[in-house]
Amino acid sequence: MVSDPQLPAAELLLSDRAIEVLAPAVADGGGMLHNAALTFVDYTPGERIHAAFEAFVEWPNHGSPEELAVVARADGDLRGEHIVDAGGTRASVWRVPDDPYLPGLAPAHDPVFVRELLEGLGLGGGKLLVERLGYTPRSRAVVVVSREPIGGGLKFVPGRGFKSPQPEPLLYLKAMRPERGPGLAEAHRVLEGRIPAARCVTYLEELGLMAFAPLPGVPLYDCVVGGVHRPLAADELVELLDRIRDVPLDRGSRQTTTAAVRFNAETMAAVMPSQARAIERFVERLGEDRDEPTITVHGDFHEVQLLVGPIGLTGVLDLDDAGRGQRLDDLAMMLGRLYSYAHTERRGGEKVLAYAEALAAAWGAIVDPFELRRRMAGVAFNHALQAFRWQESGWRAEMAAGVARADELLRRLMASDDVGGLTLARP
Repeated sequence: MVSDPQLPAAELLLSDRAIEVLAPAVADGGGMLHNAALTFVDYTPGERIHAAFEAFVEWPNHGSPEELAVVARADGDLRGEHIVDAGGTRASVWRVPDDPYLPGLAPAHDPVFVRELLEGLGLGGGKLLVERLGYTPRSRAVVVVSREPIGGGLKFVPGRGFKSPQPEPLLYLKAMRPERGPGLAEAHRVLEGRIPAARCVTYLEELGLMAFAPLPGVPLYDCVVGGVHRPLAADELVELLDRIRDVPLDRGSRQTTTAAVRFNAETMAAVMPSQARAIERFVERLGEDRDEPTITVHGDFHEVQLLVGPIGLTGVLDLDDAGRGQRLDDLAMMLGRLYSYAHTERRGGEKVLAYAEALAAAWGAIVDPFELRRRMAGVAFNHALQAFRWQESGWRAEMAAGVARADELLRRLMASDDVGGLTLARP
């Protein structure tokens, strides 16, 4: 699928031959790997590839589905028990949750460890359910620990009818590389009381494992699409960001939208050479950032990170990228993602688009409207890579469509002084 002479492992792992690299992860236990399907990939041409696979393994006495992961890096920064050769590149392979970079991930899946942790926090009792919500190899994972409801009978909920009892979330465990823990802990410390971020109830620094209390509310996106609660207005979102703008946080946020476009463009052109020229043209037209003040920002400000209840904002999630950055990148992140989802949302794309248009019009009156439009298109372009990263069905067609949508958006928004009037693009 790709040609990468500097990182031959990428050619193997992005092909049907990935099983050759992954097999040693199960060989020690006598397992035989029969198939492996790529489910996630983080790829930088010539530098690194981190990937996860769903596999089926035949063990001596049974067969079972397994999740396997692999890291191959040109810089040789490898950890783990199984270091293998992948076409001339050294790679580390493992069974999830035994990620050698995330020492807290396996304990977070261990029922004994989890029960002892909860008992120490005064949350023990009942049957516990442990579910991993998300995982990216070598980077991070989130595990939710819930208590199974007592009794299985239906209960009447006013306005919603009869519902089955749902598990009670007790803790969210975030596993990360230990060296990243202090920065996240500091972000939660300095932002506590300013925004309704999840409360960190314990931090096991040596494991890179943090435990957070649950927050009430539903994601903002569900409010936009399903009308669960009133979506937050443009001024409410700005007011939220204003609460943290002057908080001293001595670390940088993620790279700017424009820097991310250039970074992602290299990967997109490598995995879809047929789109290389279109990608190059977009990067050229996008141009350079205008100067903007550096303040404290959220860093990953979007429709799933904000929780909403009947009276408004109830929670702010994921402070991993909180730090010094530019306000426009937070605003553009929200707009570009909403615009992209408006084209793929089957339940209410027009609602998502209308919400994005309302935000864009309001924000264009308080920040540089040209720069807001430009970075919004950049976020839409970056979003096109997600279909490849998460190996969605038909990702090639979806990525090509995403690039075309971002390009059309850039052309229209930068040709007009009016931020409003967004329409669904039909490339």
